[in-house]
Amino acid sequence: MALPILLLVMDLQSAIVLLSLLLALFSIILIIQNHGKMEKRIIFELAVSGFVGMMLGIYTLKFGNPEILKQVLGGFIIVYALHAIVRDKKIVEFQRMGWFFGLIGGYFSGLFNTGGPLYVTYINNKLHDTHIIRATILGVLGFINISRLPLLVFNEMIDKSILSLSAIMIPIMLLSIYIGNIVYTKINQFIFKKILFLLLLVVGLTMLWK
Repeated sequence: MALPILLLVMDLQSAIVLLSLLLALFSIILIIQNHGKMEKRIIFELAVSGFVGMMLGIYTLKFGNPEILKQVLGGFIIVYALHAIVRDKKIVEFQRMGWFFGLIGGYFSGLFNTGGPLYVTYINNKLHDTHIIRATILGVLGFINISRLPLLVFNEMIDKSILSLSAIMIPIMLLSIYIGNIVYTKINQFIFKKILFLLLLVVGLTMLWK
């Protein structure tokens, strides 16, 4: 959701590097808060394949012009979100495709910081309890966000201007975590799922038309 806004004021590579720094700190806080409810086996499955995909994504970001891939991902997310909203039924075939979702999710995480919807798609079809779903999603995204930083450093994509901007935006990020935790404790599981799928739909539309 933040990426399209950042793209209004900076180029794609700078926006993704800035977002990566903020998400890494964001992830550390949320992992500490939610680690007890995480499904560790699913996190391992997605994290390993996701790391491989992320290396390929960062390479494409640095040397390629991958805009068409963003539209393809946006189309997939829209179709799945509409299916989940209308039918509210799990897709059984997805439950056996963890390594695939991890690899592709990692690729788009390295490329656009937008692999999250793919992880959500797999985890939502694999698990039932929304508290465990939320915690597991946070765990996977946390690993990907934190492990992305060494790859960005290795590829010399972090500079002083990006570090300064990230320091300015940290208070806003901490406030969003606080507000998010308050809101989450006040909604039931059904509403949480509907909000999750509506957000996926918005993300997909944004990626398709941006």
